[in-house]
Amino acid sequence: MTELNELLSNSMVLSMPLKTTFRGLNHRELMVFESENGFSEWSPFPEYSTKESSRWLKASLEWLERPRPEIKTTSITPNATLPAVDLDKIENVLSQFRYLNTIKIKIAEPEESRTLDLQRIQKTVELYPEAKIRLDANGAMTTEQSMELIYWLKQNQINLEYIEHPVKTIEELTRLRAEIQAQELGVLIAADESIRKNSDPFEVDSKEAADVMVVKWQPLGGVSEVLEINKKVSLPLVVSSALESAIGLNAGIWLACALDSGFDPGLGTSSLFVQDLVDELPMEAVEITPNRDTMKKLEADEETTKRWRERLTASFEELYSPE
Repeated sequence: MTELNELLSNSMVLSMPLKTTFRGLNHRELMVFESENGFSEWSPFPEYSTKESSRWLKASLEWLERPRPEIKTTSITPNATLPAVDLDKIENVLSQFRYLNTIKIKIAEPEESRTLDLQRIQKTVELYPEAKIRLDANGAMTTEQSMELIYWLKQNQINLEYIEHPVKTIEELTRLRAEIQAQELGVLIAADESIRKNSDPFEVDSKEAADVMVVKWQPLGGVSEVLEINKKVSLPLVVSSALESAIGLNAGIWLACALDSGFDPGLGTSSLFVQDLVDELPMEAVEITPNRDTMKKLEADEETTKRWRERLTASFEELYSPE
C-alpha cells in the first residue's frame, strides 16, 4: 500500500482551463500521482464530500499500484460530447472531436429553456445527420417532461441511441422505462448517477430501471470494481469520463477495451480542454506519459495546491480508517 507521505511527495495539483463552461466549471482541478507503475489521476469534483472523494481515491490508488486489466479489444472509438453551448458554437465545438459516429448532447441544464435543448438537437442532426445521438439530462427532468421529449424525438425521427439519466431516482427510471415499453416507443434508457451515487449499483439491474449502465472508473471505486459489476449484471456497460485529464481518460480507455460492450464509450472529452497533458491521446490500451512541461504550465497556485493536499489527507484517512 502506498503511504500518504509518499503520495504527497509524488503528486502535483493541476488547474486545467476548459474551452467552454462544463458542469459550471471553467477550470478542472485535479491531482496527479506518479509511481514506478506510471501515472494516476485523482479528480473528485469540488463539491464532493470526503466520503465520496475517498472512493475516487481508492480507484486512483488501484490504478497507481496494480497491473493493467486484461483486454478484449485493443482500441475504441469514443463519442463526442456537446455541452450546453450557444447554437452558433455547436459546429466549432464538435469539429474539435476526432470521432463523430456518436454525439452525446447535454440537456436540461439549470436555467436553460427546453426549447433551446430541442434547437441544439436539431442543429446537431443537421450538421451530422449520420451520427447516433445520445442525450444526457443528469436526472434533471420529470417523467412527464421525459415523455414529451421522447414524443418529440420520435416525431422528428431523431437517430437516438439512448437517453442518459433523464429522471433522478431509480423508482422514476423504472416507471419511465415501463411507460416507454408499454407504448412500444423503442427508446433506450441509460442509468448513470443512480449507479455511481447509489450504495447498491446492482439495484438498477434488479429493478429493470434501465437498458444500459453508464460507468466511470473513479466514482465506482476502480477498474476492478467495474469489471466485477460487469460479471453480475445483465445490462451492457458503457464507460464514460468524469471530465478527466488524459491520465484519467487513459484508465477509462483500458477499462473500455476490457469490457468491449459494443457501445462507443464517452472518453473523448480531452477535446474540451484548452490543453491536455498529451498532444494526442491514443484511443488504445497503451501506457501514456504526460508532457512534464505541460504539467508544470498547468500547475495550480499555492492556495489550490494546499487545499487539495488537505483534501487528500482527509480522504486517505477516510479510506483507511477502521470501520
